[in-house]
Amino acid sequence: MAVGDGRFRGRNGVGNRRAVYGDRLGALCQLQVDPADGTSLTFGSAGSWEAGTGRIVVSDPKHGERADLRVPDDDWLTGAEAPPRFAPAEVLPRPRRLVAEETGRVRQVATLPAVAVTRTASGRQVVDLGQNVAGVVRIRLDGADQRVLLDVVVPPGATARVRLGDGSTEEVASGRHRFGWPGPR
Repeated sequence: MAVGDGRFRGRNGVGNRRAVYGDRLGALCQLQVDPADGTSLTFGSAGSWEAGTGRIVVSDPKHGERADLRVPDDDWLTGAEAPPRFAPAEVLPRPRRLVAEETGRVRQVATLPAVAVTRTASGRQVVDLGQNVAGVVRIRLDGADQRVLLDVVVPPGATARVRLGDGSTEEVASGRHRFGWPGPR
């Protein structure tokens, strides 16, 4: 099970406050299996479970998600043993009241293909989407240990707000600005 900040611990509201509902992540899970023989098996979350970090570094409803693709994802999903970065789950002392959230699913509204893709004299690739964009940019990497540099070009007299995967927001004035992922190693 993957658990992230979401609305519970992520940024909420106009004030952009974190941890409005709580400051710790947790999970309460029950799995019920009904085999063909008519019996019923119930498994619940407990201190015998193991928990640890995965490849998702930031997961915030307003500031997006950032993943470190150098961290394996299959070891905890398919391995017989928990990976070394895992430890026994901590059982919280008091139960919390669970409230089912009734909200529409996040859905894709549009996909914008590049209007033009060009290369500069220095070899940089420039992707022009032909309009202002508020959304998620999908970048596919070929190979391991690559670094993505995103240049944001703001027209003269204009400003732009760039939200980065680490949750920070930068106000940038006209000119060229560079943002990188993953960050410095």
